[in-house]
Amino acid sequence: LLASGPWAAAASPSALGAPFLDAEVSSMRFVELADWAQGEDGRRAARMLELASTALEHRLLLKSGEVEREDFAAAFRDSMGYVLAIPLLQAPLPLAEASLRALSALARGAPGSLGRILDLGGLRPLLGAPGPEPSPGPSHVDEVLAASPAARRYAARLLSRCAQTRDVQDLIESIGQAAVR
Repeated sequence: LLASGPWAAAASPSALGAPFLDAEVSSMRFVELADWAQGEDGRRAARMLELASTALEHRLLLKSGEVEREDFAAAFRDSMGYVLAIPLLQAPLPLAEASLRALSALARGAPGSLGRILDLGGLRPLLGAPGPEPSPGPSHVDEVLAASPAARRYAARLLSRCAQTRDVQDLIESIGQAAVR
């Protein structure tokens, strides 16, 4: 729904993209989703993302044994879950909350995913510096965190897993006062 809707309609992919680490994908796209998220396709996409993040959280944190945690995290990675979830951190509430839930579950249940989340700029929007660099896309992070206790909980869980890493300390230094809210 996202790929055939707002992302396909983006005027300039190069202006909206950020470099991605995997060779199969050339960019992550950041587009304004406020109007689209309120429509039928947006509600469906939010519901699908919510279901996927719930399943990911369940498999990584609550029910181990059926499918190994690393296999589930690898399935998320291989299906380009990071390419979808990280830009959606800046989306309106239903999309951002589900993305925060998925990334929080990965950070807690598959510690190897922390590096990927950090490398792709997954914490920047939560620290007050929307992506991508050098021309940030639209961000609804402040509204999402103000309106949703669940989003605040997922953001806190994600940040707590990453806070002691040198990469995050360097990121906070580079962002400066914007990171202190």
